[in-house]
Amino acid sequence: MSIRNIILGSIPALVVILCITFWATGDYTGFPSGLVAWGTIMLAVATFTLIRHSREQEEQRRKDELAKEKRDREERWLNEIIDWAIDVRATTRGKDITLVSFKGKDFVTALYISLNPKRSKSLYIEKIASKLDRDLQDAVKSSSTELKACLHSLLNCIGDSKGKTINFDEPAEHAVNLEKLAEKLIEEATEIKTRDIG
Repeated sequence: MSIRNIILGSIPALVVILCITFWATGDYTGFPSGLVAWGTIMLAVATFTLIRHSREQEEQRRKDELAKEKRDREERWLNEIIDWAIDVRATTRGKDITLVSFKGKDFVTALYISLNPKRSKSLYIEKIASKLDRDLQDAVKSSSTELKACLHSLLNCIGDSKGKTINFDEPAEHAVNLEKLAEKLIEEATEIKTRDIG
């Protein structure tokens, strides 16, 4: 039982005791000052209760605000991861690297140039994924590692083309794997996003 309830519950008893005391003694002059004193105590209790309630509401509002900021930040990070994975997938999708020997070195160079900026952003993507879900972090790491391997094999093809027969099997395999890993990453991030909404 709270102090407020005890004080509020004792008001009728106090009034009865004051009335009996003043009627028994015949001294009615102290009765009003007794009521004023009691009213002052009640006002102090009401003020204290109001201040405490206001503080609790402010603390709850701040907790809710911080939770919303965290959800918004995580959703923004998930969107960035999804956008990066869509970019990587779009760059590799439909690229039949096995036909490169017919398309030439320029095709390999163009693919390398289009994939290379995604490698730079992959460091940032790995960092934000580490602050989210562990499975998502693993999916980002796999995609990032495969992206680096694909870029390395493309660079080898570009550098090895001086009068040699170029082996395009390795970059083709990396590109196919990269597309699959990017698709998996998109699914993983989307699943987390929908789970957090629901």
